[in-house]
Amino acid sequence: MEQYAEIEKQYRELFPESLSWEEVARKLNKNESHEHIIEFRTIFVNDYTDRIMKCHYQDNEFYTTGEGSVIIEQFFKLKNDYFTSLASYITGDLKRALRYFKKYLDSTEDVNNIDWRWLATNILPFREAFPEFWECLRSFFKSQNADTKLIKLAEAVELFFNSSDYEIEIDKLSQCLVFDPENYLANEMIGLAYYYNGNWQNAISYLKDLNELYFLTIDEFYFILGWSYGKLKEYNHEISCYEKCLEIFPSREYALNNLGYAYLKKKDYVKAEQIFRKCIDEKRDLEWAANNYVRVLLLLGKITEAKKFIEVPPIKLSKNLLDKVKNYKPQKKNPTHTVISLEDTEVAEMPLKKYCSKAKQYQFSTEKALEEELIARLEKGDEVFGLPLHVYNRNGDRYGRQYVLSGLGILDILAEDDDGNFYVIELKKDSGYRDAYSQIRAYLDWFEHHKKKKGRKVYGIICLNNPDAALIKKVQADEQVRLFEYSVTYTEYK
Repeated sequence: MEQYAEIEKQYRELFPESLSWEEVARKLNKNESHEHIIEFRTIFVNDYTDRIMKCHYQDNEFYTTGEGSVIIEQFFKLKNDYFTSLASYITGDLKRALRYFKKYLDSTEDVNNIDWRWLATNILPFREAFPEFWECLRSFFKSQNADTKLIKLAEAVELFFNSSDYEIEIDKLSQCLVFDPENYLANEMIGLAYYYNGNWQNAISYLKDLNELYFLTIDEFYFILGWSYGKLKEYNHEISCYEKCLEIFPSREYALNNLGYAYLKKKDYVKAEQIFRKCIDEKRDLEWAANNYVRVLLLLGKITEAKKFIEVPPIKLSKNLLDKVKNYKPQKKNPTHTVISLEDTEVAEMPLKKYCSKAKQYQFSTEKALEEELIARLEKGDEVFGLPLHVYNRNGDRYGRQYVLSGLGILDILAEDDDGNFYVIELKKDSGYRDAYSQIRAYLDWFEHHKKKKGRKVYGIICLNNPDAALIKKVQADEQVRLFEYSVTYTEYK
């Protein structure tokens, strides 16, 4: 270990970060006689593979001509089955990639030592791989009697990178976490799936406490958190995340504008003006920042600056905003009360997922529609089931929607009352679910024997349409469980 650390130190001194990937690769070729050339090349290839894992693929042509070819040449020179497979895949030679990937798997000595970290490190670089690749991996796991949770994770990873149905992705990843809650890879993927699906609270609860990132860069991580907090109107958290994003990657696209926009929503107009002015001076995020700059000038009553700015704007401005400036009439008491619309001012960017096919509009089932309705009411503070409940949401734990119970399953909603008592809510679209009672009973027993309870009371609520007599009888005999029937009716008035 000490010897390797010394070699890596030499590598970092000979090939500083100021050098481009191509420059390092060419310098490696010029040092073929160095006693540690294999180790140096391995460090380079591992570093570049990590870059690939963070979603920074180039087109195939990049690696077959010019600077890309000398980079990928380092992979082939190692004469390692795994890196030969990866390099072949990157350059578009899929048959060769599959052949060497099989050789790599066949050389794996002990499949029992393979876990989700192995999958993250070795499989993520192939994230958009062809169907035969995934079939090869599944066949290998099955032939080696690998742990079921590893097989399920591989299936979830394949689905995540090749599906456009986020609900299915979330379900598959939740199942992985039921039996392996400390799986950081699954946590990162499910957090992103919730993010792309617009479930901001769930996204935050899975992402914010991650200690390891496998395909998000740190600046992307903070950008996504900032965006999510903004959607929930938690502006202080939003500002903090965008500031961290910019600290790590000062030129991150859209981050500076979104930081200014967060201050604008927080009504700190002076700070917002400073940030939008910086965007304009540095010609950053102009499509959004220029319009936002005019808005904040109007909100501050700085009509002279606004009129001067629109005379020679850096880009074409919103006609609606131009009209507001030209027809501006200051308020007598407080010019900052001028009504300015903030619609369509934030960047409508969903970063990442560039590797996935175009998303299709998901059609919710009746059960899912019921869940959406209940969540909306709970988050709004409306009384539900005759109780003052709110969705469970505590620091250091997951959000209460689609809440994963380790070793058992996934409950629809975990809620609390004002006294901190738990309410396990299970939703079914109709009475065809014979296991509704036994399912919620299992969830309640889990809480009864889990440290989360800590003296709290735990209750169960089943909500479905047209419950049958057997279910009603079971619930009536259980003081801990309540049953509610929902219905959708259409009434005509003549």
